[in-house]
Amino acid sequence: MSGAGIDLGRSDVASLSDRERQDEVIRYLADARVRQSHTHTAPIAAEEAEKAGKFARFLARRYYRDRLHRSCRYSFLIAPQAAAEQVVDSAEFDAFLDQCALGSLESAVVVRDLALQRLGEIAAPGAWWREVLVYQGAFFLQAATSGRGDAKEMPRRGHSAVCLDFDWAIPQVLDRLKRGAAVDDSLRRPATLVFSRTAEGRIYVMEADAAAAAVFKALKPGIDVERIAGIPATVARETLASLAAIGAAVIDPVTR
Repeated sequence: MSGAGIDLGRSDVASLSDRERQDEVIRYLADARVRQSHTHTAPIAAEEAEKAGKFARFLARRYYRDRLHRSCRYSFLIAPQAAAEQVVDSAEFDAFLDQCALGSLESAVVVRDLALQRLGEIAAPGAWWREVLVYQGAFFLQAATSGRGDAKEMPRRGHSAVCLDFDWAIPQVLDRLKRGAAVDDSLRRPATLVFSRTAEGRIYVMEADAAAAAVFKALKPGIDVERIAGIPATVARETLASLAAIGAAVIDPVTR
């Protein structure tokens, strides 16, 4: 970070290792709540705090702009004049910057809601429009969240994973939008999708069958997956393993 013109030298953190100091600087720049805390010792020189704050806000805008651009490409095909990433230049986003923590699920939810509110103002080109926006919002949560949740809670859902029911065959709807083809009522049929992110950062969107949806929705710390109502034990175990492989579930490595 010193290349950005921020002085990292402080006598009261001199005892920290280089790695610890680096982690402190990253946390300071990534989490506005840390920068505003009166009890936190800033890992930079006091006279550099204002410059660091401006740099942190720049990083946040860039972080969320990039992820909104990647996540909301389908609505952009329909209404490029109202790109989702433009929300990072709004007054509402300015206020959010005073409390955001890059990579946190809570902050991703706030930005998603701001973007969907903006996109929701566009005249709907079809009855499927709202579900396209919901799809993009769920994808964004995976792209903008890097936290992993409480490692002590097993088994559990992936930290940002969601399972959503749609009234339209969304994968086929999106394919038609990408090809510039018309979306008609032949695609008005139910679909259930699981959105997830692996520990390595790979994002998955999987069409879920009844067993996968039931296992995911039943997941909570301490649950006996083999006793989920209506699901045979062998199917439940196999389904849980499949969900874990895509980051939709987190299970104890010993029992996986």
